[in-house]
Parts: sequence; structure tokens; C-alpha cells
Amino acid sequence: KLLLSGGAALSPSIEKFFNRIGMPVTQGYGLSEASPLVSVNILGKEKIGSVGKVIDSCKIKIINANSLGHGTILVKGPNVFLGYYKNKEATDDVLQYGWLNTGDIGYIDKEGFLYITGRDKFVIVNKGGKNIYPEEIEEFFSSSTHVKDIVVFSKDDENIIAIILPDDELISRDINEIKKIINEECQRINKKLEAYKRVNKFYITLEEFEKTSTQKIKRSFLKNINLRD
Repeated sequence: KLLLSGGAALSPSIEKFFNRIGMPVTQGYGLSEASPLVSVNILGKEKIGSVGKVIDSCKIKIINANSLGHGTILVKGPNVFLGYYKNKEATDDVLQYGWLNTGDIGYIDKEGFLYITGRDKFVIVNKGGKNIYPEEIEEFFSSSTHVKDIVVFSKDDENIIAIILPDDELISRDINEIKKIINEECQRINKKLEAYKRVNKFYITLEEFEKTSTQKIKRSFLKNINLRD
């Protein structure tokens, strides 16, 4: 009777598929510090790609927005926590005059629907001042049947790098064949992206990425990564 989605981004193509077969998905957004709901799509009035409208008891505002209106999401309401237990430093980092800094990047459309486009700490600001959201690029690549997992980042805020874990079926092949297929996929998918968002270089990994309990890739390894061709 009801399909709920939360905890991680849902591909619009998957959402559209379930709609086509008569099983609409209700997508929402929240975090533990907000007990945990912030927004949700109204049953029967869902908007594909969005995480719905902000719940009545809550307020949000977008700060440091770029030219497209994408900015950091702040949340305020009785559902917002008082702070981290015995950790004033961490509390002060996220709570400002009752507003919770979610660390998420998003925007609100003209109808009041909220969209999440990335994480503040992962955003790449190139030399032209344009914001690049790794999660957006990863979503395009994840639609490929040859890509099981992908992490997109930049070491110089200019060149976009992707570390790709090939699909299980592809891993069993010769490494040179894997590189050839992934290279072709990169070229194909890059054509769908704006020039400044295109992957400049990719690396293949045959090991699974370490993930959180909600199956999000832990990106901390990128801080000390040493890439080799």
C-alpha cells in the first residue's frame, strides 16, 4: 500500500519506474538531529525527484545559495535537538540560534518542494566559481549497468576524478578489457553532463568501498588517497 524512501538519494529513473507499474514511492528527508523528519511528499501529490514539502512544525532556510538557488539547508523547530551529549564543540558547529545546519545542499522550487543536491563538505567549487556536486555526477554514472559503485571528487577543484568499482560481471574479465569498457562508458555519460562537470580521469578499483550503516560510501579515505595509473 505504501513505499517510503529515505536515508539516501533515490534515482528519479527508479522513482519513475515504480510510478509506471502503479507503485508510487513517497520520498522524505530528515536527519537524527531533527527527530528525524524535515520534509515528506504528500500521498497522491508526490513530485518526482523531490523530498517533498517541509512539515508544518518545521521551518527551513537556504543560505549561501548560488545562482541556481542551491545552498546549505538550515532547519528550525521543536523537533530539532538541543545538542550532542557532553560535546559543546560539536553542538556549536551545527546549532546557530536554534537553527540546525544540516550540512546538506538543496533548493526549494516555486511550489515549495525541497530538493537535495549534495553535501556541503563534498561540494567542488571550480576556478570559474561554479559549484559541482559529486553526488549528481555519481547518479549519472550509477545508471550504467557496468558501474556498481563510484566516488567522484577533485584534488585541485578543477579536474574531476572518478574511482569506479565495476559491476560484478565485469570484474571477472581481463583488466585491460575492464578499462576499455569503463572508458567508453565515461565518454558516453560525459556527453550528458555540462562541460565543467565532466570526469577528466577515472581509476578502477576491484575492492568494495567501505560504507556506513545506511550504505553510504565513507569518503574519509579520500583525504590521504594516493592514486596510481
